[in-house]
Amino acid sequence: MEDDSFMEEILTLDRQKERSLLFTSLSEEEYAKTKFSRHMEGEGLIAREERDGTITFLPWKFRGAVSTDEGVFFEGPYFEGQSISSILMNYSREEEKSKEEPEKEKIPDSHDSSRDDLDKDTRENTSCPDAPDSSKKGLDTRALFFLIKSFTAAIHENINLPCNGIFGILYSEKNGKEALFLPEKAFNRSVMNLGKEKYAVIQEPYRDTNLNGKEALLFERAVLAYFSLTKVLPYPPKNGDKSVDISYKNFIPLEYKINGINRKMATSINACLSQNFSASLKKDDFQLETFEKELFNPEERKPEFSKEDFQKNRELFFKKQQKKIGSHRKFNRAKGSIAVSLVAVAFIAIFTANIIPL
Repeated sequence: MEDDSFMEEILTLDRQKERSLLFTSLSEEEYAKTKFSRHMEGEGLIAREERDGTITFLPWKFRGAVSTDEGVFFEGPYFEGQSISSILMNYSREEEKSKEEPEKEKIPDSHDSSRDDLDKDTRENTSCPDAPDSSKKGLDTRALFFLIKSFTAAIHENINLPCNGIFGILYSEKNGKEALFLPEKAFNRSVMNLGKEKYAVIQEPYRDTNLNGKEALLFERAVLAYFSLTKVLPYPPKNGDKSVDISYKNFIPLEYKINGINRKMATSINACLSQNFSASLKKDDFQLETFEKELFNPEERKPEFSKEDFQKNRELFFKKQQKKIGSHRKFNRAKGSIAVSLVAVAFIAIFTANIIPL
């Protein structure tokens, strides 16, 4: 989990003045020169869980820009919540701290009141009687599941939900479960102004700028689902072009990350991570109920292989995968060299024809 200090630079929730501020990372002069105000016009959405468990979407927009000594901020209505990145970082720190404490002082997560600073009476348990009790899980797990549920609802209802990764979404349980998805264009362009290094951490792992519409939603949901179950990103931040990793399917499929994972669900997530959307575009085969059980009740999962066999299978897959990727890269380099040579030959032929007298 990456450091969420970036959010202190870009997003501010001002309770006193009842406003949410997104830092454009531009001075007043730069803001005017680049006509950056045009990026403020997009719409964000608030996803809200109703009493019957369904998700409804409400529009949210920036209403203007304000200038301070730091620079220019987009200003919108106040939303009392935390960024998903901050929630995950807080619980990551708690887990690290708990590992350092003596065993006898540890408190199981399901009974740890410190992991839930919200009044339990304000939450509605909308699950069916035999469904996992999500209220007993930490805020981090509940927030991630709510994102998956919101993306699934948006996909089914053809709603263009902003794709902002975990940094551009705020989550709250103050008045029931709800999340603010900041306007995508404004958030993405503001993050770009922070520089390539920070953009690679905040945006790159979660979205693909080459995708739009339902395909963009399917990809981001798959990334978030994979992360929720494994606590690692399928395409982690690094130097280089992420599209190359995607084209080579350079990630570890879920069935090689989790022993006994539901194969049908894993296949659905793996396909979208590989950007093979054909099946999901015809009919979304992502099973939300299965995902919920896998996420909230991993102890009920039955291992498909022994630990030894699972590790052997994983190592064998990885070796085959890297060999295949190496062959692809070698072929593409050779293809590139041939293309360059053909261009050179064509250029020489044209040049020669122009200088030789008829």
